[in-house]
Amino acid sequence: QDARLLARYLKNELDELRPWIPASPLYRQLLSLFRRRAALVQARTGLVQSWTNEPFLRTAFAHQVNSMKRFEALVEKKIRDVLQEAGLMRQVNRCMKVEGIGFLTAARLVTSFQRGEFSGANAFIAFLGLDLRVSKSGQ
Repeated sequence: QDARLLARYLKNELDELRPWIPASPLYRQLLSLFRRRAALVQARTGLVQSWTNEPFLRTAFAHQVNSMKRFEALVEKKIRDVLQEAGLMRQVNRCMKVEGIGFLTAARLVTSFQRGEFSGANAFIAFLGLDLRVSKSGQ
């Protein structure tokens, strides 16, 4: 049954299929930086929330939080440097012209576009997971 399903799929979709291409080293490096930054922000946010009302070691904790913020800024600078070296800052700046899109969002969009070739805007939007479909109950 699996073989028949695959044969039917290939018969119907062969013209639309494209070979899989592994992610570029640039994409993998930037994705790693974004994930590490997100983990750092999540850790800092969790610590701040759990220590907000705790007077014990308040000053020492404030220094720790500031240190984590500096580390976040360092990771962001590395992201900016990698994008600059790759010649992608023009695209990042173009994305930032859209109201509400800051550096990190623009950098992430440009990075996502580096994943591979997309057949069109709809394919890129689907890759991002932003293709909305209306779903009605009972249908």
